[in-house]
Amino acid sequence: MTDNQFMNERGEFRVYTHLTISAKAKVPAKKFLNSIRRKLPQNWHIVRSDYVDEHTFKLVDNPTGFQMPEFVDTTDNKHCRIEMWFGVINECISLLKIYCWKDGKIEKNIEAQGYAIWKFYENVLIPSAYFKDFDFEFRYGGRSDAHWIVEDIREKRPIALFSLKEKQTMILSQNSKASLDSFEINFTDYNNIALCLSTAKKSYLRALNILKKLNKDPIISSKPTKNNTAMIYDFLEEMQSSVIFSYTAVEAFVNVSIPNDFEYTRFNEKGIKEIWNKNQIERWISTSDKITEILPLVFDCGNIKDQVFWTGFKDLEKLRNQLIHQKSQIKDETSITDSLFSARCKSLIEAATKLIDFFYSFKEEHHYYPLGIGIASYQTIEIESFKKHFKVIEK
Repeated sequence: MTDNQFMNERGEFRVYTHLTISAKAKVPAKKFLNSIRRKLPQNWHIVRSDYVDEHTFKLVDNPTGFQMPEFVDTTDNKHCRIEMWFGVINECISLLKIYCWKDGKIEKNIEAQGYAIWKFYENVLIPSAYFKDFDFEFRYGGRSDAHWIVEDIREKRPIALFSLKEKQTMILSQNSKASLDSFEINFTDYNNIALCLSTAKKSYLRALNILKKLNKDPIISSKPTKNNTAMIYDFLEEMQSSVIFSYTAVEAFVNVSIPNDFEYTRFNEKGIKEIWNKNQIERWISTSDKITEILPLVFDCGNIKDQVFWTGFKDLEKLRNQLIHQKSQIKDETSITDSLFSARCKSLIEAATKLIDFFYSFKEEHHYYPLGIGIASYQTIEIESFKKHFKVIEK
């Protein structure tokens, strides 16, 4: 990272909307984040309100909000107040959300966000004691990122239509409807992978809160009561839900990653050449084999078993299979319970989002990929003109 990172070759300010901080030494990300909290420069403050965890499906530790000094935006002469929220995700510090208020009203402003990231880097990060122990990745999403316009990260990704005649782009969201008794419900269509990831995360966080309450009970292990027994059952329900839906999200993600016209060629044990189409791959090849044999061909990404998430994912798969295909033997029940209470269970759930994140990075614009993972570029479709393809149905 150099000082001119925020300036282009013409000396103009370069705007970024995303920041990820990763360790290049053995200093933990949490330690770096805590050191920043303790030694903020003058007029920078810690945000005392709670973080609303609705911007990512990844598990966030140590969410921390920073309020930068107020300033005047010279483009409109309005007073601007900005809060920047960071958290630790997969051993990295990630920028989660930036809130901008102008004259007391919250608004989206790319330039103000870019300015905030620049000042945070210049005034907070560079002077910090651990600055040289970390790498800093800045990226721009802005209006080309679907997160800029969506209200809920569980939504299905919008598409962009570019009119060759008007030289303009239109962003469209797909609506859906359902019947409830005599009523018809209309809503923005959802992404099913996102629903699975959301369910997995919410269940894990509820389980974590239950576990914190159990740890505060000094007699929990020696004297079971009606209340804490019910809490234990609630914990097990939530953890089972988190494990199952984490794995289901991976299954769905892997299937949509395979192109519709993809063909997989292999020789069977008799030496006969077989050609599998997408439908056959989805039905007859296991999820693990799709990940290790099919997706490397789709993305040209090498041996997946070398990735750090692979062992955790295989353990997640094993635990999920134990839950779905439970045996009658008592030892299996004990093994499942021990696994769900184990501190390592968090890493198994995180392995699912790490796996999705890995493949997601190869095609951020994939229309069927969920939001809430990273920058979500639009899939742009060119059309002749808006007038030719659309008509006004109601004024």
